[in-house]
Amino acid sequence: MFNRCLVSVSNKEKLNVLAEGLSRVSPDCEVLSTGGTAEALRKLSLQPREISDFTGFPECFEGRLKTLHPLVHGGILFRRGQDDNDAESRGIKPIDLVVVNLYPFEETYLCGSDNLVEMIDIGGPTLLRAAAKNSESVVVLCDPADYEECMERAANNTLDLSYRHHLRAKVFAHTAAYDAKIAATLAEESYPETVTVSFKRISNLRYGENPHQSGAVYKQDFWKSGLANYQLHHGKELSYNNLLDGAAAVLPLRACDRNTCCVVKHAAPCGLAEAEDNVEAFERAWAGDPVSAFGSVVGFSHSVKEAEAELLRKKFVEVVIAPRFSGPALEILKQKPALRIVTLDRREGRRPSIFSRNLVMQEGLALFQDPDRAHDFQFQRVAESSNCAPSEGLLRFGLTVVRCLKSNAVGLVRQVGNTYQTIGLGGGQPNRVQALQIALGRAREHFGDEAIKESLLVSDAFFPFPDSIEAAAAAGVPAIVAPGGSKKDPEVTEAAQRLGVDLTFVNHRLFRH
Repeated sequence: MFNRCLVSVSNKEKLNVLAEGLSRVSPDCEVLSTGGTAEALRKLSLQPREISDFTGFPECFEGRLKTLHPLVHGGILFRRGQDDNDAESRGIKPIDLVVVNLYPFEETYLCGSDNLVEMIDIGGPTLLRAAAKNSESVVVLCDPADYEECMERAANNTLDLSYRHHLRAKVFAHTAAYDAKIAATLAEESYPETVTVSFKRISNLRYGENPHQSGAVYKQDFWKSGLANYQLHHGKELSYNNLLDGAAAVLPLRACDRNTCCVVKHAAPCGLAEAEDNVEAFERAWAGDPVSAFGSVVGFSHSVKEAEAELLRKKFVEVVIAPRFSGPALEILKQKPALRIVTLDRREGRRPSIFSRNLVMQEGLALFQDPDRAHDFQFQRVAESSNCAPSEGLLRFGLTVVRCLKSNAVGLVRQVGNTYQTIGLGGGQPNRVQALQIALGRAREHFGDEAIKESLLVSDAFFPFPDSIEAAAAAGVPAIVAPGGSKKDPEVTEAAQRLGVDLTFVNHRLFRH
């Protein structure tokens, strides 16, 4: 089947599968190899021939030049049946199988190495691209996961064009992703003129947002933490909508020192609370809107233990996300067959600048921006009320809440002892008064008017008119925090002073479209 093959891999995974397959389907195959790969193959009972012996040209520049030689690339590239005489006249022998994977550039970067240039593979991509270009005559493997199927097909004589072309496409995607990683890592501009970002498919999804839409989930290169590296411990695979809800659930949990719980429905928080322990955080987050919480995704900033697992067991929840689950908590939650149990690492990993930015793609446009992680909030109290002076902790909690809602966003939050809790949320509305009315309506429904009179109203952007202040005051809201910056700030401030509402301006707008 194979008269001559070239094997040169950094990743030695499943090399035994390849060696056993070659011994079985092509026992007389001449195996060409280099350095560490040749040594590994000898341990697997193959007798590879060193590339330098095959070409008559030694490796040089401390291994920088190994395989770039006409006898190697000519043996891969010449068109069988068309270039035979040319190849024979130049002493070029055909190479039928090329097995190559590339220097671990990404892994070296993640380890913090500054010697990245030496991990830029030159010969490997060249070999792969040459073999892929001539896929009608050469079988090319860049992924150890393909070794077994390839050897089985070789044994059954089913290395057809369809399969070869599948491998060809895989190679060009692989080398393109490799170059994208290098370009992103070496780029010196915050927003390079040309950007290529690469993703690897995790799985196909049963469908997208709706059953008539197909879908798949991919992980962006360099992301080793967060939702991109989730582990599913129980339940069926996460759906498209589960993943969107999961992203919304973990958004407010970053860098939380205290126990925080976020309950999400349709990619927006319906309840959020911060407390001294998970049990209270969950109970108060769920109470924020128990009607909307039905069938929700619940995220925890800290490990889930038995007590909160018992509470979750009594609720209809689609997904629970946390950094860890104790053994007893897992056993309790696994009693619910449909519940998905997910862990993820919230620590930030090392990433190139462009891979660290938010990316939204719409209608052929790619929008990049820095993630909204502003924490240097500065507060200016412009209208004071003797009845209310919200703590800085409550102000910061409220801002965390509205930055997770879709704009226009308004949230009502309150402090009970050392606990912060949402009591009414309104987001994604075309005007701020509508968002306020929704938040007030939910607060009345679940907590009553007295809770509104103890709350802090938080807005994600400035009030363009005093109407929101007037509506809040009419409902009994005693205090408001919002970004300043409107031409109407003086009128808004005057309205708050006149109506006896405590008003604080903050220095950051927190839109989330």
